[in-house]
Amino acid sequence: MEAPHDITLTLRSDARLLKAVRGMVRGFVLDAGFSEDKTAEIVLAVDEACANAIRHAYHGSPRRPVMMTLDQADGWVKIEVCDEGIPAPIEKLQKCMDDVGTGDDLKPGGLGVPLMRHVFDEVCFEPGVERGNRIAMRIRHPKKNEG
Repeated sequence: MEAPHDITLTLRSDARLLKAVRGMVRGFVLDAGFSEDKTAEIVLAVDEACANAIRHAYHGSPRRPVMMTLDQADGWVKIEVCDEGIPAPIEKLQKCMDDVGTGDDLKPGGLGVPLMRHVFDEVCFEPGVERGNRIAMRIRHPKKNEG
């Protein structure tokens, strides 16, 4: 039997709920020992992942499920966001993953993937074959009690 996640959350794909998600992620990440600045970056990246599910997988439909898990284990903090919507086109995901960009060439609406890649040590996108998407983001657990 697989160990339970530290936090498992399912919310409706309603953008108004993202404020509550940001608060929960913020508390979890601060408790893990990240700085205020790094916490703000992580919260923004996770917010982008959820917003992408709402905007792209569900085309703004507010009644579809967005699932999230948060874990601290084995020296990592891991956050996953999943949906049951339209799979992201693999070509578009690959382009987003390949484009490093300078920051000057980023356009509104296209900031999520580069931001996730900047904030997290590992980002894995898994679009489903017929439906659904999964984004797994991992960042090394901060070293506590550094002087």
